Amino acid sequence: MATEPVSRAPLVLLAESAHADHHHADMLTRAGFRVVTLPIREVTPELIRDVKPAIIAIEFDDAQPTDALDLAPRLCADAPPRTIPIPVI
Repeated sequence: MATEPVSRAPLVLLAESAHADHHHADMLTRAGFRVVTLPIREVTPELIRDVKPAIIAIEFDDAQPTDALDLAPRLCADAPPRTIPIPVI
């Protein structure tokens, strides 16, 4: 029985606005990253611990700026002391 090799490519969690209409995930995939894309409002500390991304990229949406601006402080407030720092851009 053959098994799929485990990808060692860094995982990017791409938090996008609900109305995102661009190709950031495609561009990151072509650059060699694994990508998980979710609406900003669905990103929770529990999800971060489950997915274990190398980096979190947050899309800033002029229509709903507080969604993007509130995410990083919300994640930091819930972070247990054992959590490895994850860059948020």
